[in-house]
Amino acid sequence: MKPGLSSAFAAIARSTQEVNSTVYIYSQGVGVLIAEITDKPINTADIKSRVCSAEFGAVVEFQGVVRNHDKSREVKQLEYEGHESALTVVKEIAEKITLKYPRVAIGVSHRLGALTIGDLAFYVVTASAHRAEAFDVNRILVEEIKEKIPVWKNQIFIDGSNEWVNSA
Repeated sequence: MKPGLSSAFAAIARSTQEVNSTVYIYSQGVGVLIAEITDKPINTADIKSRVCSAEFGAVVEFQGVVRNHDKSREVKQLEYEGHESALTVVKEIAEKITLKYPRVAIGVSHRLGALTIGDLAFYVVTASAHRAEAFDVNRILVEEIKEKIPVWKNQIFIDGSNEWVNSA
């Protein structure tokens, strides 16, 4: 954990059957950071409500959903598996960005487990006083997390075959 942040972090642990999902919340001044890895449906309303406040005039959301194809192959469902360090990786990326953009609040959640077409797999919400910074930080978060998160997906195709790929 970065110096100066440890006293500001509170861990809220929620046990699940397959995944120990922990949400880290950091709040200092205007900024809020929420990082979550879960095997339960992502509660976008809850995350968004904790990230947003009266100071913010701009809220940007990214929702990564399971689509019905990959290249020319029809997808039936995805199964996400994550390394035990996945939450730490997401938290460290979000912390770094929060330090660079302290006036932007951040919420991130990534699903693990079996997901069907249309299910939400990845959610990022950013809020700030102005839209440019909210958009910029949202895109930076999405790209960096997708590049570095140790999560893999097993794509199960309509024809019964499957393929393991990185979550990006």
